[in-house]
Amino acid sequence: MHRCLDVQEILSLICKEASGGDPLTSTSHKTLAALAQSCKTLEQPALDALWHTQTDLTRLLRCFPADALNTDGHRPLTFCRPLTPDDWSRVLFYTPRIKVLQYQMSKTSRDPTQPDHDLTDITVWQMLAISRPPTLTHLLPNLRHLAWHESEEAASPYIRLLLSPTLSYLELWTKTRTFSSLLLSLVPSILGLCPLLEGISLRGLGTTTAVNIVSNAICQWMPLRHLGIGALTPNAFIHIARMPRLQTLHLFDLFLFEKQILPSSDEYFPALLELVLLEADPLWATDLITSTTPFLLRKFGLRVGGYHAPSEWKQLLTALVSLQSTLTSLVIKEIPVGMPSHIFREEHMLNYDVLKPLLDLPNLTVLKVGPIQGVYINNEELKELSVALPCLRELELGLTRSLVETRITLAGLIPLIIHCPDLETLGICVNAAVIDYSLEASPGIMPRNEKFRSLSVGDSSSIEDAVHVAAFLMDVFPHLTSLEVSRYADAYEIWTQVARLLRTFATRRFPVI
Repeated sequence: MHRCLDVQEILSLICKEASGGDPLTSTSHKTLAALAQSCKTLEQPALDALWHTQTDLTRLLRCFPADALNTDGHRPLTFCRPLTPDDWSRVLFYTPRIKVLQYQMSKTSRDPTQPDHDLTDITVWQMLAISRPPTLTHLLPNLRHLAWHESEEAASPYIRLLLSPTLSYLELWTKTRTFSSLLLSLVPSILGLCPLLEGISLRGLGTTTAVNIVSNAICQWMPLRHLGIGALTPNAFIHIARMPRLQTLHLFDLFLFEKQILPSSDEYFPALLELVLLEADPLWATDLITSTTPFLLRKFGLRVGGYHAPSEWKQLLTALVSLQSTLTSLVIKEIPVGMPSHIFREEHMLNYDVLKPLLDLPNLTVLKVGPIQGVYINNEELKELSVALPCLRELELGLTRSLVETRITLAGLIPLIIHCPDLETLGICVNAAVIDYSLEASPGIMPRNEKFRSLSVGDSSSIEDAVHVAAFLMDVFPHLTSLEVSRYADAYEIWTQVARLLRTFATRRFPVI
């Protein structure tokens, strides 16, 4: 055996590479399991990687004796007989290896906060709690990250089984959008139970009582680096603004309560790197930015409900210019709330004048602007954006349907290839029915981006000749692997044909040997 395999860090890197960066896929599971059986040296690190992240307790429960489990494939695993201390022996071998217990994104809603299932059945929690060995205070003694999704209040007491002193990040979310009395009783004790906690996210604070209890608890917390929270009292909001180590702040469900305004001060958010506001309006976001001036901010996100005038968006983007030296990610989107898209005309869309402040954010690597009313710019204006933002890796400009035909054509994508060499994903409405650029017309000039992987075309993207468009895209984006189009797109069938052609072209160009 080579002596490098005596170095634990090297073994961990081998296992990380074997998992392909995602330990939750079936391929990763098979690879790591085979690696664990290959030799004694790799067994422990491979098992650690295999068990590191779990999305529920199913695999752990299968470590109990088979005769103790109800294995009906149509229902979650449950116990069919009492457990004995001997039944726990194999389980205790694996529990210290689990560091992350979280949820997979919902297959129906595509929302990570709405998983398809709970961690396990309530009867399983009851059996685990009452039968666990006396020495097992916490079910997962080395847990670092816990996402607790609760669909019934009866499960609340069993979260104590998972609140290990090693926990560094905790997410609590209730399906009913209202915290249960049991969970609210836990909140004031969280830092005492988990002294190493650096991040916490609380979703579902739908009542004034919940807001007051959580706000009082937050006023006692100082060491947090990451915080996700809903409505707060004014004192609690000022308190989090003065947390000396807070780097990530997500504020959500803000529409439920009065927006908080910070008094003028230079002491707010001294270490903040990421700010995300959900269900907030652009004007309040503008006021928050101008009152805090967090010059260290790297990422800013805003999701609002309903239509907002272009003037409000321009004020927000102008305020963000004060962050030009550091801002690298900007994501702002509107979510339709009972408003039909056909009421929007050209004057409702975000034109180039509204987007011009973006020219002063040269370090942006991620830019996603998704207003309900769409983005109305032409090829020359898109070129000016691409010249001003050369670091872009992800770009999205208005994918929603509009009655106003987009002015961006296939030729308008060429400046993005030339001036944004690191661009990997693009979402845009494009008029592909206009054939205004041909590679054959410019021999020797082959602008292409070999890093580009994914293209999303907006609902109003028109197209006529699928073959020509597919050939054009494959020439300028030779490694394009994903073309996404909404089923509600005007030309869904033709764009789907383009996607099929791209897959065929890719197979011919890069055959599998």
